[in-house]
Amino acid sequence: MRCQIGMVVRMMSRSVLPNTRVQRTRVARFARPGSPLTRHPLGRPLPPALLTRLSSASLIIAGVLLTIAGCASTDLGPGGKTSLSGAWEGTVEERQLGTCALGLNRDQPKKKLTMPSQVQIVIDQDGTLNAWESQTPTPTDPPDWEGTLGEDLGIRASRTSKAECKGESTSVTTSLTGRVTANGASRQLEVTGREETCPTLGCIFEVTYRLVKK
Repeated sequence: MRCQIGMVVRMMSRSVLPNTRVQRTRVARFARPGSPLTRHPLGRPLPPALLTRLSSASLIIAGVLLTIAGCASTDLGPGGKTSLSGAWEGTVEERQLGTCALGLNRDQPKKKLTMPSQVQIVIDQDGTLNAWESQTPTPTDPPDWEGTLGEDLGIRASRTSKAECKGESTSVTTSLTGRVTANGASRQLEVTGREETCPTLGCIFEVTYRLVKK
């Protein structure tokens, strides 16, 4: 029963729109003083009674997460690793680690930005992985991701993207690590990497993909 509850929690997170972007080019922009990137104090401390309730709630959530993790498996069924090939959709989250602005409005930069993402993944039985950030089922361009899927379903891949630094176009390689999680018929993928778009300009981001196989 607990495993079934965990499955429901995961499936509720699938309601996302497909990605409309293909091979983005990031342009370096800078945050201005006094922008939303400035940290602010959190205000008055919480009452002890509220802290106790929050601690109890945290323990309950931790128990649920452990239950969900206990349902995970590395058994992919008859198709093995190749069964993971196909369309994956979800979100890509970009978190600011440097001084560049996230978002289209330079006057209102964001610390974190989450966007819909769709990725076409091809995995061979030996674990070779290629992926395209595209809505096209059979892309013809060179892959955006190249890497491997291990026996433990761990992923190591290099992602290639484009950036513009001081008016000059450049290619950026980001190392992504993470894993595929199999719960029954559900397949989920999460990978994270450090994207150094224009490091000399302070443009550094943490990129996290959270995807579900369609």
